[in-house]
Amino acid sequence: MPNRVQSPLDPFESSPHAGGSRSPGGDSRESINTRAEVRADESRRIEERWRAVFDNACVGIALLDDSGHFVAINSAYERMLGYSLDDLNSKDCRDLSYDESDRLAFENLLDELRHGQRDRFELEKRDRRKDGAALWVRVNGSRLPERPGEMPLWVVLMEDITERKRIYAGLERERDRLRSLLDLTHQLIAKLDVSSAVESVLEVFHQRERWDVAEILLPDQLTGQLRLYGLEPELQDGRTIPIDGSAAGYVYLSGQHMVFRLDELPRLSPAEGTPPWVQDFFREKGVAAGCLLPLAYGGQVVGLLFLGTRQEEKFSPAELDHLQEVAHFLAAALDHALRFDALTASHEKLASERNYRDEQIRTLFEFEDIVGRSKAMQAVLQQVHTVAPTDSAVLILGETGTGKELIARAIHDRSPRKDQAFIKVDCAAIPATLLESELFGYEKGAFTGASGQKLGRLEIADRGTLFLDEVGDLPLELQSKLLRVLQDKAFERLGGNRTHHLDVRVTAATNRNLDEMVAKGEFRPDLYYRLKVFPILVPPLRDRPDDIPPLVWHYVHKYARRMRKSVDTIPAEAMEAFRRYPWPGNVRELQHFVERSVVLTSGSVLQAPLQALEHDSHARPAAGPTVRKARTLEEIEREAILEALRESNWVVGGPAGAARRLGLKRTTLASRIERLGISVRPSADSRTET
Repeated sequence: MPNRVQSPLDPFESSPHAGGSRSPGGDSRESINTRAEVRADESRRIEERWRAVFDNACVGIALLDDSGHFVAINSAYERMLGYSLDDLNSKDCRDLSYDESDRLAFENLLDELRHGQRDRFELEKRDRRKDGAALWVRVNGSRLPERPGEMPLWVVLMEDITERKRIYAGLERERDRLRSLLDLTHQLIAKLDVSSAVESVLEVFHQRERWDVAEILLPDQLTGQLRLYGLEPELQDGRTIPIDGSAAGYVYLSGQHMVFRLDELPRLSPAEGTPPWVQDFFREKGVAAGCLLPLAYGGQVVGLLFLGTRQEEKFSPAELDHLQEVAHFLAAALDHALRFDALTASHEKLASERNYRDEQIRTLFEFEDIVGRSKAMQAVLQQVHTVAPTDSAVLILGETGTGKELIARAIHDRSPRKDQAFIKVDCAAIPATLLESELFGYEKGAFTGASGQKLGRLEIADRGTLFLDEVGDLPLELQSKLLRVLQDKAFERLGGNRTHHLDVRVTAATNRNLDEMVAKGEFRPDLYYRLKVFPILVPPLRDRPDDIPPLVWHYVHKYARRMRKSVDTIPAEAMEAFRRYPWPGNVRELQHFVERSVVLTSGSVLQAPLQALEHDSHARPAAGPTVRKARTLEEIEREAILEALRESNWVVGGPAGAARRLGLKRTTLASRIERLGISVRPSADSRTET
């Protein structure tokens, strides 16, 4: 039992009188002594009761002097802290504080008590047990009444609230976790697309959960790897991690979470291993430990959540349970976002395909089918039948109007891609400044006026066929980018940094001599040979006169139906004129001439304006095709330009200039004149040049 102290625990003191002398009241000394003994016995009994209460109280009780040193402690106090009164003889109440912050707070309280600013107090603080453990206590103290000559004493009642604090801390953690889930709900409820959902999730983990690194990994169907999404600038370039042999791949395939330290990564990736840049990134961020959690929804892992911390021991079982709950919630949200993205992309692609198809329908040559029974056309159709089932690039060569686009469509319609899109890009019709954005698309803000994202024709043609018409007019700076698409099957939108992979078959057509363009440095040889895997030469109409009669009948019936006329006869002299005429515009020119003839016809017999054909000095005889193999496309172009220059008195621009006669811009004609080496101020001899 603690040493007895002169204190309020002694309710009575011994009388200073002794012996049996009489009191002034006349009592005998013996009776006074008897009463004193009775009082002393009663005082001892009261003292014993108070000491029993003191020692057996369920709360800790300590008596302190005015300097904070211990005078007495009860058994409960001793059990709480593990100290006996002898242990505390050399300590005061401040020495039991758990850390410096607790000590300073108690110092301030003692100063107020010493200066009489208060006579009681109540606070919660941490004390350090004798074994070094922290003990949360609620302390109530008050000053005891003093008698003259007695030392000032404080009685302190102490209650162990460590378990209560633990429960409160658990409730606070649960509250914070619920707030995190609520924040995630608020963030995700309006974020339907994957990129917005991922960014919102990572913001919550960085700000509320206060993780040092938070990333989401989603499978990339084209590369077969896991693509990282993070807020750090280092991860904005679309970094990927292989599934085979990496720790992330193991979690993705197994559906089991993984907790690891940074130095354990090589052991956890024994095969191909995690890319070296991952460990470099972790070291740069100071990450010591990490956790990979599968995001599983509907029995399928849709992605991974990675959390990194600078503390090596952070992932307690309770925390992992919470993170797995969050992961399940995220998995549902991401699954919905992925489905929404896929649906949106599908709708965008379908809308773009519909727009492009509508555009192409308006600009088609309006061929319903390939009409041709000549040996030359049958050979072309046999080539189409041979190459169509493959994915090889096809280069279709031939003069303007021979039906090169029709051949390209026939290849697509007979290929395994026939149910996918056939997308045409007219390289000559689209201005060079717009052609790149038409091909590759662009992101919002890529240039002035780019108010939204636009899919390029390459992306729309994914899994289908891309037809590059007049590919010889493709600007040289775009040829290298197109070559990369053909080689790597990948591209980037303008203003974007994400590489998009695609599966597209490319067919191309041109009426220009690409061999000469390559020799002059106007066309990249590597792109030329990429396109010319399987060349098809479509012969001009003059080299297949046997196809002229069926073509004439085909267009007569077509336009007669459209104009609601009944034309069932074509005069023999008209058909003979059609066969003799060389048709420099080929099938397109024939089509337009027949349409004009049907317009002029008022009865059942076709009334063709044959006089419009007779002025041509190059009409051929009816005895079949003459061989004119040496006449190239450039020769034809040169001849037409020279003729227009002669008729315009060698004036290039202006209302009566050669450019107006040819239907070209002045700058375009000037460029072609320079390319063909034609002088606009010829000598007298050169004026007769053909």
